Amino acid sequence: MQPVIYIDVLIAINVIVTYLLLLASSQILNVSATPAGLLSGSFLGGVYSLLILAPAMGPVLPFIIKLLLSLSIVSAGFKPRSVRFLFKTLMVFFGVNCAFAGAALLVVLPFRPNGVLYNNGSVYMNFSFFSLVGTAVVCYISVTVINRLTKRRLPGGLVYDVTVSVMGGELKGRGLLDTGNTMTDGFAGNPVVIAEESFVAPLLPPNVIDFMHAKFDEDYTLPEKWIGRVRMLPAVSVSGTKIMPAIKSDYLVISDKNNENKICNVMIALANEKISDEYSFLLNGELGFEGLGVRD
Repeated sequence: MQPVIYIDVLIAINVIVTYLLLLASSQILNVSATPAGLLSGSFLGGVYSLLILAPAMGPVLPFIIKLLLSLSIVSAGFKPRSVRFLFKTLMVFFGVNCAFAGAALLVVLPFRPNGVLYNNGSVYMNFSFFSLVGTAVVCYISVTVINRLTKRRLPGGLVYDVTVSVMGGELKGRGLLDTGNTMTDGFAGNPVVIAEESFVAPLLPPNVIDFMHAKFDEDYTLPEKWIGRVRMLPAVSVSGTKIMPAIKSDYLVISDKNNENKICNVMIALANEKISDEYSFLLNGELGFEGLGVRD
């Protein structure tokens, strides 16, 4: 017997479940998604759940539609700034979906719900609202706990030794692999590293720092050797969009106990606030981490 579907309940359940899916995905990706982004993606998930009520479309068309709908959900939720990060986000979102679906079936099916509907690649089970939401919450908590335990077991953690060189000068520090840092230079789309300005300042002449902060006389001109090294880059964060001064490095070396990777001409965006007591760099997940302790 096919169950009776109440549209308001169907949408409400899927809004909540999609919110938890996006939240779990953000935990795995280590991305700080904004509440507005999570809510907009969740409401899209609720509206898209109505696909189960549409006439049967066969096996192929629903798959294509759901792929496009999933792309719109993760785009709304995370606002990825590159195709590569969009694809990565979509794969994680699909993986979390599968985990949630599998866990829900294990919990719900033993109770033999009174009526199950499968249409257009979607499943609806006539089960109580609070039971389904409760199962989703348990799934979210489980994914979060497993993700945190897994990260703790990764060799070397998420913090690396970092060496940065600018105009022949060199500094050594520590950097956090922050997959939430998807900042690019805006020209070639190359990944940008964020650093504490106070930490990198010894590599820069005071007049160059003043120039980046517009603290100079009207007749001041940037020394020729620094032209092309100094840029102003847009940065998107939870609090909104801002412009950050950035400097082009000679190279950046990221290393752990066993290996090191050298990347030339990395742009270093300068943050005027302290990042952490443990590290001074936020490393972009799109940089080269091959062979190091954490595989991005």
